Amino acid sequence: MREAKAELERVKMNNEMTSGYNVRGGSFDENLIYLNGFEIYRPFLLRQGIEENQSLVNQDLVNSLDFYGGAFPAVFGDKMASALRISYGRNGAHGFGGVVRANLLSAATALQYSSAWLSASLAGRWSYPKIFSAQQHTTGDYRPDFKDVQLDVNWLPGRNLSSRFFFLRANNKYDLTPSNWTGHFRLDGVIQGIAADYSGSSNYSYNTTLAGGNVKYKLLNDLLAGISISWFNIAESETRDLYSDIYLIPDAYYPEYRDYLKTATEKGENILDLSVVSINPELIWLADIHTIKAGAEIKIATLKNSVFEEKREVGVNSIPAAPEITLYSRAQDLNSWSVFIDDEIAFNERFEVNAGLRLTSTGYNGETFWSPRGSLEYRVTEKFSVNLRAGVYNQPPFFYELRDLTPGEAASLKSQKSVHYIAALHYVFKKGLEMRAEFYYKQLDDLIPVDFDGMRISYGKTNSFEGYAQGFDLMLRGEIQEGLNSWFVYGYLDSGERLKGSNAGYERRLLDQTHNLQIFLQDKIKKHPNWQSHLRFAVSTGTLFHPRRVEVGPDGKNYLVVDYGKRWELPIYMRADMGLSAKFEIADKKFLTVVAEVLNVFNNYNIAGYSWYQVIPGVRSPLRVPQIFTERFFNFGMEFSF
Repeated sequence: MREAKAELERVKMNNEMTSGYNVRGGSFDENLIYLNGFEIYRPFLLRQGIEENQSLVNQDLVNSLDFYGGAFPAVFGDKMASALRISYGRNGAHGFGGVVRANLLSAATALQYSSAWLSASLAGRWSYPKIFSAQQHTTGDYRPDFKDVQLDVNWLPGRNLSSRFFFLRANNKYDLTPSNWTGHFRLDGVIQGIAADYSGSSNYSYNTTLAGGNVKYKLLNDLLAGISISWFNIAESETRDLYSDIYLIPDAYYPEYRDYLKTATEKGENILDLSVVSINPELIWLADIHTIKAGAEIKIATLKNSVFEEKREVGVNSIPAAPEITLYSRAQDLNSWSVFIDDEIAFNERFEVNAGLRLTSTGYNGETFWSPRGSLEYRVTEKFSVNLRAGVYNQPPFFYELRDLTPGEAASLKSQKSVHYIAALHYVFKKGLEMRAEFYYKQLDDLIPVDFDGMRISYGKTNSFEGYAQGFDLMLRGEIQEGLNSWFVYGYLDSGERLKGSNAGYERRLLDQTHNLQIFLQDKIKKHPNWQSHLRFAVSTGTLFHPRRVEVGPDGKNYLVVDYGKRWELPIYMRADMGLSAKFEIADKKFLTVVAEVLNVFNNYNIAGYSWYQVIPGVRSPLRVPQIFTERFFNFGMEFSF
């Protein structure tokens, strides 16, 4: 599992409070995620990372993980950035096993059983990060509550027959009654502030259900047939009824002296229900040096979405933001089908080739496209190997792209497209020390304009941009102590976009983080080998954002609006987490582990974004007041495993 985590460290977005990640300049909506062979989707109404504190993936059950940072095979579906495949299971001897853990933020238990013909896992988790939530920039009464239960059963009823059943149910609630928020800025050498006093509440919930099964039957010695059927449902609701009085603090050292600026109102009543039935038949044929996979994917998807959102600001001493009112209710059928064929050819122990082709059709926008994909790997020596991969990837519009469109506009919106080229090198210096390097180029076309507000994605209405992403990732992985992997990861990214057919220069894409360095170290105490320490350090250049500007509205009044013509960069992101654990054998093959950790050790105030205010008479340029990520937090936990 450590190796899998190292692979993901290359791509994680620095947002601290969510399971979402971006890969090489793409958004977190551009990643395929499969859990036990079934595709899963993340929350759609999500606004901020803290609302989605718990991933659907239960780390206590993970047996294997395959990650493709681009140019993935044709057996995977249609997304522009990456593919992640996670499988549950138990390694080790037959019989019962499990783990029980608890800390200041969460509690979990997982039970597993395995035999020659049956393996089963049952796990439950409860996350209650109220203490951690209280450290957020906005103070108030936080009531987060995230819990799930998962069941995975693998049954081998006969020599030629295998089956699997998987069930997941997650209930997540995030309620907040905010009280106040204060941000600071420096102007003319004086530290000033903006304060907001709140009334009202914000409530957000998302419930996820996944039930799926698959059966595989060996027709002949070299021919395997299978079918997988699943139902995925995510039901979300969001209610916001917030009022805030906003004040200017002329001198931050005297916060009790405040000048009233304006009053803001924010209301919302949003409901979303997505149901996806997937049917996946597949054939696998083993023919000499070939492993040929052919299959289909039929998706019957229904999306119901009801939206009411209103934002207004009034005041005499500050230019308000432009009023926003959104109201609609829609039901959409997002059905699609695809077929694929994929051939893995092992010419010998040193040379392998993969070639595949995928055909996809999306009925809701009348689009059909081909996606050829392939790779070759050559082991130059026992220590050195080279891998070349390429492929065409189309991402059909889904919820984020279609949410604000009329049926006519949705029908004319086409897939975003990318062509991947990747060269990867792998060198093993010695046992326990290796290096990986990937160099990539992605050609992007039919891009839809996009903006990010925290974790919320807002797309435009047309495929009006083209672009590129290029760079490299380097990873050095080794063992400071035997059995404890540590790694050093550096990534360089250069991405840009422009209007299609334009001769103008490229503008940087919003998620273009030029430099990204991550270090993870593990060590043991020599005199006490049951004691283990770890350190995670991350530093990266900031992503980009659109600033605000003053514009005269239709009513002749001045308003603050998003300036899509400009892109500014957030400051450098830096964070360090460290921890210490001690593992004790309290009985035969029964262990108690005690863990203490410090998150954000140096209490670095990383900036998540900005709030904008125009407060200086006669000056039309608005001030930006930073919103910070999480502060330093101490956590303590215990784990019992058997």
